[in-house]
Amino acid sequence: YSDSKSPTDGHARDMQWKSMEMEIESLLEKLLDVNEAMSRCAAAATPTTSVSQKLARHRDILHEFTQ
Repeated sequence: YSDSKSPTDGHARDMQWKSMEMEIESLLEKLLDVNEAMSRCAAAATPTTSVSQKLARHRDILHEFTQ
């Protein structure tokens, strides 16, 4: 039995992974922007416990994904 996959298959797979990596990085940057915008909105409004908890949770999620 021999592996009939060509070296270009590996290259295509690497390019696909790189593309997904770039998309994930872009989405994480967007999440950071959303978190910052939510923080600005919350700072301009009357603070409530639920808003503070939601902001904290969104920051935690971003932190978990960017470690």
